[in-house]
Amino acid sequence: MKAQGDQSVPEIERIYLLVEFCNADKGNVTTKSFFFSNLWTVGKIIDRLASIEKLGNENNKSNAKKLLLYRSDSCDPFCVNSTLIELVAAGVLQNGDTVALRYEPQLKQYENI
Repeated sequence: MKAQGDQSVPEIERIYLLVEFCNADKGNVTTKSFFFSNLWTVGKIIDRLASIEKLGNENNKSNAKKLLLYRSDSCDPFCVNSTLIELVAAGVLQNGDTVALRYEPQLKQYENI
């Protein structure tokens, strides 16, 4: 599977992730391979994925449903301010992991890695 990503990201900075897009309305999950800069924040990655996949992204509105990024085997979203390199250093994420992008109601502010 060929990974999609910003070709201007140097290969040494790339983190490869398999991203699951969960469509609750249709009851299905699609998976695509992407690479991102390890310097990017989770918030930037969410914005980029939403743009590529043409998903509604109202994360800047306080009462809107939020697009969040999770490890596919976890119920806890990544903090939008964390960079990929911080998540890797903390052992929370590894190159090649599967993550899920899905909508969740805004229940709390996610501050921790």
